[in-house]
Amino acid sequence: MSDDSLLPTDDEIIAAAVQHARERQIGTPHIGTGFPILQHGQPVAWVKYTGEPDGLEREAATQAYVYETLNQQPASLEFIRVPDVKRIIRSDDPPYVLVVMEYVHGDTVRQCRERETTEERKDRFWGQVFCALSTLLNFQPPPNTPPGPAGGGKFSHLVFGEYGEPEMAPRDFNSAQDLENYIDETIQLSETNQTALSHVNAQHVRRERQFWRPPPPPPPPRP
Repeated sequence: MSDDSLLPTDDEIIAAAVQHARERQIGTPHIGTGFPILQHGQPVAWVKYTGEPDGLEREAATQAYVYETLNQQPASLEFIRVPDVKRIIRSDDPPYVLVVMEYVHGDTVRQCRERETTEERKDRFWGQVFCALSTLLNFQPPPNTPPGPAGGGKFSHLVFGEYGEPEMAPRDFNSAQDLENYIDETIQLSETNQTALSHVNAQHVRRERQFWRPPPPPPPPRP
């Protein structure tokens, strides 16, 4: 994580978030709420903020880890871009957590999806999405890393929720075996969640068969 002295101060960013929430009549901002920081009319950073602090801090820690890992493997940047986390701000009044990150110029995934009108271009788009996800799935975490966000903590998943929606795990898990034991002993998946998980798994298998590409090779060792 790196700080950027050219950005506004923490207090100025908090004030901008309060104004953003007020203008849009947002009560408690959810974890995806955000707005750009502009300088001379151009976006230079993106602020993501929420009134539900735990989830966003864990997300920022994982984002910073993924950013660092990708930049150690430059070939991976062909498939995916992750913004650099510049700053994490904690506010007591209002009770917000704000993550200031690099602004990545270009089209969003939604914009790319909506502009593809032919089946061939749609297939190409979903192939690019699959390559990006495959790049992330090929990351090798450090030994003995517990399930969850970078640095440890709870995480959300379908198996903890109801009606096909992910919810936060009830506790931290020390290892993959600890998580597996918990699921085996205490969780009975509802019919809705079983259907949702089956649907997700089926989509993954279809995309894997159609678009699989080997992950980019690691860079050669430096002399």
